[in-house]
Amino acid sequence: MGDPARPAITGRPKILFNSYCYHGSVDESLIVTGHYGEGVHHGEGMSRPGNVGSPVDVTVTSRVAEFNDVAGLEAQLAKGDVAPSSWSPP
Repeated sequence: MGDPARPAITGRPKILFNSYCYHGSVDESLIVTGHYGEGVHHGEGMSRPGNVGSPVDVTVTSRVAEFNDVAGLEAQLAKGDVAPSSWSPP
């Protein structure tokens, strides 16, 4: 099942990615974890620096956690709006 289909099938609107993952040109995957001073709370998502042309703010469609960050992953899943997701190393 492709990433964009998961929210439609599950009724959960967001897809979870690991920061700096590679999923080709899937706009929703161009999300990274932010840090204080970048206009977001530490560990929350933001558009990947240098991303141009994304039709919608990635934080509307996606959630993000660092790869191997179990606490960060649990925090994103606890929000209850993440469709089943696949993870790959950055």
